[in-house]
Amino acid sequence: MDDNQETDCFIDGYCAWSVSTCFFKEGYQKTFGKDETNKGTDIETESKRLNLTIEIKSLETGCAFTEHYLIENGKLLINESYDFDYSKFYDDEGNFRDELDDEYTELLFIA
Repeated sequence: MDDNQETDCFIDGYCAWSVSTCFFKEGYQKTFGKDETNKGTDIETESKRLNLTIEIKSLETGCAFTEHYLIENGKLLINESYDFDYSKFYDDEGNFRDELDDEYTELLFIA
């Protein structure tokens, strides 16, 4: 492969915790303590080492939060996360609110 050739790769997977905790050194230390170090590497280091642009989007419906990161050659350009109210999609009996189906589908779509 030509070194100047641009290639896209899409990876779908699961994290044990948040993307921040699993892939970023700062997130790992914030969760497990400043003196703790991840035994492996982190996404920013690998982005710089491999000259990669990496975009990560996640959705955690169980804990009701989403994350979005963009790392280019080791620099974090987008660092967004927010919580959402997952319970609003269900009524008091735990039944899904059909009238919110479009909003729910939009929430689950990660582009």
